[in-house]
Amino acid sequence: MANKEMQADNEIGKQIKMMRVQACLTQAAAARKVGVSQITFSKWENGQSHPSPDHWRKICRVLHIPLDGTAQSRDVVHPAQAKEYQIAVVENSAMCSRCKGIMVSMIQGWYAMDGM
Repeated sequence: MANKEMQADNEIGKQIKMMRVQACLTQAAAARKVGVSQITFSKWENGQSHPSPDHWRKICRVLHIPLDGTAQSRDVVHPAQAKEYQIAVVENSAMCSRCKGIMVSMIQGWYAMDGM
């Protein structure tokens, strides 16, 4: 069981790193913008731990996770559409089912904090 959890955290970490690199941020810069230490951010990327829903929300904002399908867009999209899009991206990814469940829970937690 612990091995599956480690694999899930590692897959999430790979996704975080990929998004950070696409945003052209160093690990230190991303950590600073999210409000955590570089060590914490590194642990997330390396699968040693995973961000809380609150930190996931900050990561999404800092890394400009697309709400409408394009990383360059800053258009405002209705939050319900954004939530559906983000969940669909996760569910159609190559992540294991446990990773998908964790990511979907984080996304739902993020929108729950905003009243969605």
